[in-house]
Amino acid sequence: MVSARVFLAIFFIVVVIASLEVDAAYRKPPFNGSIFGKRSNTAT
Repeated sequence: MVSARVFLAIFFIVVVIASLEVDAAYRKPPFNGSIFGKRSNTAT
């Protein structure tokens, strides 16, 4: 049962981190694209 708890804890942490990364990746592109996209259109 200890291994199951450790697995669930790690899985929960990974899900939280993944959700935060997706949220950050979802919010950043429009802001960075509007600023840096105009400087170098060939980069995208």
